[in-house]
Amino acid sequence: MKGISSVRTSNILLSLLFLVPTNTFAATAGNIANFPEKGNLTAGYEYTKVENRDIIEYDGGPGALWIVDSSERTLGKISYGVKENIALDFLFGEAGLDLEAENASGDPGMKFDKGNTWGLGIRVKLFDDPQRNLAGGAGVQYIHFCNDNAIRYDRKDPFSSKSEEWHLSLDMAKKIRRFSLYGAIRYSESTIPYTHAGPPIVRIGGFKERNNFGIAVGGEIKFTEELSLCLEKRFVDEDAYTLGIYLAF
Repeated sequence: MKGISSVRTSNILLSLLFLVPTNTFAATAGNIANFPEKGNLTAGYEYTKVENRDIIEYDGGPGALWIVDSSERTLGKISYGVKENIALDFLFGEAGLDLEAENASGDPGMKFDKGNTWGLGIRVKLFDDPQRNLAGGAGVQYIHFCNDNAIRYDRKDPFSSKSEEWHLSLDMAKKIRRFSLYGAIRYSESTIPYTHAGPPIVRIGGFKERNNFGIAVGGEIKFTEELSLCLEKRFVDEDAYTLGIYLAF
């Protein structure tokens, strides 16, 4: 069984994970997939589609109910194996964001232009048992979005947003030859603040999530030792999926 000698390191890192402030939704929950070897890199491309996420608007009022009607993200991902059981992730790309009012009659919603996106993550392989072909992991991930030019009603001055997401996940994977199937539980939050320049005054408000806990299922297939494909579906806190392709160096 690998990773036993690193139990102390894993326990310290897990403690740090739970101390990280959380504001997130939508990031890959499968921590074992495309896990780089110590001192090596993996590079990948991820496409994420968020089809639904319940959110609530905060702007000094009672709070209107909204949904994330659509969010598409295309991200490059580079992962580095710090130790046999610890990996760092670096993400960069762009994302769009469409929001829809659920209980506000006549509100056209907000459709933001695509904006730059970057993120950081850390993953831990908690155990790897080759005899039973089982592995388990934990991870935390942060993603920052910059979206502009959302017109609401007939306002001439567009809304802009610098959104933040975090998520914390625990997963377990079953390896079957070239396939790995996994299930995960996750805690996530989202913060989507917006700014509207006016007139007559600068308006500052935003959105936050209604559901924090979710589950995910996914699978990875290794075509070669270097090339793999991963598909993940997320439920409960959001209706979303991620497709990723990765190359190990």
